[in-house]
Amino acid sequence: MVNAKRKSLDNTEVPTKRARSSLSSSSTPALTEDQLNDMSKQELVLHSIRLQEQLTSALSAVPKPKSMSTTELVEKSIKARNVLSKGIEKQMKWTPSCKLGKSHFVYDGQVTDERIFKPMLGLPASHDKKAFKMSASDFDDKVGSPQASVRYGWLEFSGKTVNIRWDPEEKSFKVSGTWKEGVMTEGNPHDELCGMGQYNRAATINVSQNDREL
Repeated sequence: MVNAKRKSLDNTEVPTKRARSSLSSSSTPALTEDQLNDMSKQELVLHSIRLQEQLTSALSAVPKPKSMSTTELVEKSIKARNVLSKGIEKQMKWTPSCKLGKSHFVYDGQVTDERIFKPMLGLPASHDKKAFKMSASDFDDKVGSPQASVRYGWLEFSGKTVNIRWDPEEKSFKVSGTWKEGVMTEGNPHDELCGMGQYNRAATINVSQNDREL
């Protein structure tokens, strides 16, 4: 199985989960129920004020997402899907298991804005699953048809579905599936197949009304 190192699809550093969690770390010690019961009313008020100040400070330290026009969202989504498709192609190399359609790829990617993820894959705005499958035909239509040339042939997807996992906190995702050695058929030459999918990654990006209002 081939596993690509996680990469931000627009080459911008994304804060890690550990870094974000540190923002919520509190300098005020956590108190037990008994300790709170033993505190006077004035002490409880002061303790509450300190907690509110810390929460306000932590929230202000979290960077707010920048506004993004529909045009910018479409451009970033197309760029992200191109990087994704090319990243999968780089993993597609000939192995004996190709003939059986059992060669696996695992691509780890990351986006700098979670609003890019759904348009990148052509998903509806209502989609809320973190782990799901996409049919290979849908992936071809909405993302592209990753293919790699080898001597006397080419490599292409072999499974009926592609597995996708999405982590909104990390803004990272994992795409996995299988590939096989392409089979030449009459009236459907290799060059024509490549032209239909490999260079058709700038397909229409569907942007929801909510995204238009960002």
